[in-house]
Amino acid sequence: MRSRGNRAVYLGQGGYKNGIENTLLQLAYARDRGFGGTVFYSYRQPNTNGTGATLAAIRERQQPEWTDVPTLPWKTGRAVLRGTVTRGVGREPVYNASVTVEERTVRTEAHGGYAFFDLLPGEREIKVEVRGEKGQSKRVEVRAGKVETMDFVFQPRIPLSGTDEH
Repeated sequence: MRSRGNRAVYLGQGGYKNGIENTLLQLAYARDRGFGGTVFYSYRQPNTNGTGATLAAIRERQQPEWTDVPTLPWKTGRAVLRGTVTRGVGREPVYNASVTVEERTVRTEAHGGYAFFDLLPGEREIKVEVRGEKGQSKRVEVRAGKVETMDFVFQPRIPLSGTDEH
């Protein structure tokens, strides 16, 4: 919980593995530890009591009154910038390219993707460096509460001709 920054952290519980009492016990644990909420996931219908009985017990014992989801300030006052770095007509992903916005730098993941969260709204310059290539830069306007996408395409690598390695 100490390293969550300004994000909410939710505890995910496998509802399909628990009976009603264990589900309620885990919900109480999450609340006692200060988690912002819980998320249930299921690969099949939760426990042998069925979904309806479990949800009725949660409503009765944990949350008898409706509560609206709070406004998340990082979603309304900040921006997200994402995109991909690819190469050539086939758009092959470029792994480990360096993408910089202001003072922050990230590396692209295996599928060529990158993302910046918590950007202040305004115009930003994005610089991309791929080892052994001339860098690229573009400008983009990021808006509060929005996810902006900026992709970069590098030219395909051309093999050196005339080299004969015997």
